[in-house]
Amino acid sequence: MTATLKAEEQKLLKVFSNDYRFEIPDYQRPYTWTTEQTSELLDDLWDAMPAKKEEIEDPSPYFLGSIVIIKGDTEKPLAQVVDGQQRLTTLTLLFCVLRELSNSDQNRDLIHELVCEDINPLVGTEGKFRLSVRKRDKDFFQNKVQEINKLRAFIEHSPANLPDSRQRIFENVKHLWDDLKKRDEKERERFTAFLVQHSYLVVVSASNRDSAYRIFSVLNDRGLDLSPTDILKADIIGAMNKSIQSKYTYEWEEIEEQLGRDDFSALFVHIRMIYMKAKARKEWSAEFRERVWNPKQKKNENFIKDVLIPYSD
Repeated sequence: MTATLKAEEQKLLKVFSNDYRFEIPDYQRPYTWTTEQTSELLDDLWDAMPAKKEEIEDPSPYFLGSIVIIKGDTEKPLAQVVDGQQRLTTLTLLFCVLRELSNSDQNRDLIHELVCEDINPLVGTEGKFRLSVRKRDKDFFQNKVQEINKLRAFIEHSPANLPDSRQRIFENVKHLWDDLKKRDEKERERFTAFLVQHSYLVVVSASNRDSAYRIFSVLNDRGLDLSPTDILKADIIGAMNKSIQSKYTYEWEEIEEQLGRDDFSALFVHIRMIYMKAKARKEWSAEFRERVWNPKQKKNENFIKDVLIPYSD
């Protein structure tokens, strides 16, 4: 089959519809947005929304950036997210908060449709959530955030000692809740209408993994917020046989959680030095690919078993 690539500007109403069911592969990095990024997104949206009610029908569009997905079958909604999980996850948090704060049952149901599709055997929809995060956090995200009528209890009785990604989810939910709760009902309704009708994502859809990762690499070479270790992880684990991806994703993330993201990144710099025994002459991740991990020379799982795990110890 010929590889295809398509990029479209799409309203959030279209992105969070039956056209897509987003899945975050296990080898992707954890959810990392803090309240700083979430606050910036929320403030930008409020600033972009027209101040007057009568102007909400025809405001200037607000662009939220791009996402890159693998969608092999254009007739089916399933789409693997290569880049954009931070935006998609945070927007889902925003929808869930708006849903739970609404005083109107009708509006709650309408907003919930952005989070979860309706069960409808006649058209073949199964009632699945529109975004599935990584397997490690999937049940937590569904049970605490996505399911209707669960969010308030999550905020009021937050679990203790959460892993980093779940702590970020909690902090961002609470930040969104505290901000939006201050607004009156009519203001939140206008905001929701602006969000879904006049806010856009550029959806870059590739028919296969190789095309998607070429786009991913170009975007991240130009400054998007990914660390070199995030990109290495996507390359190393993403190229493995699917039957072993979950096992090695778990091994990778156990090390990352134990060390913390900063020390985990430092670990790769130290490993490069051990192998090269010289100061870096160019970007360390490029030298790392040449001298430490070279996919043409060894199986990717051997790098994790024989290099990453021993040196992290």
